[in-house]
Amino acid sequence: MSDDNIDGVFGGTVGDEPKEDTAKPAAKKPAAKKAGGKAQVKRIRIILAKNDDVPPSGLFIGHNGVGYQLKAGKPADVPEFLLDVLDNAVVKKPIVGDNGRIIGHEDSPRFPYQVVRDKR
Repeated sequence: MSDDNIDGVFGGTVGDEPKEDTAKPAAKKPAAKKAGGKAQVKRIRIILAKNDDVPPSGLFIGHNGVGYQLKAGKPADVPEFLLDVLDNAVVKKPIVGDNGRIIGHEDSPRFPYQVVRDKR
């Protein structure tokens, strides 16, 4: 490879004065983006209700390969899409008639939670 080819690749010969920088400064990124380039997800503060289905170590919930550990009775800021996971976790409970017999079943939340709102 000759020096002429190198000059074409790197934009000049050795000893050339650097050209004045005419590039415009980069535009600021929107505030909704993180440094990693992913959009920030809206978070909601909830308190997971204590029940027998939640172990003492906390409830592990997975969504798209990401795990979340929620402790019962303690406030936690969770991504909004995690509420869909909790809402879709249901258990069938029997409906008892007046005569004491089971007349059907209804869906009941398996992991009830309470949304904590800011009081402004």
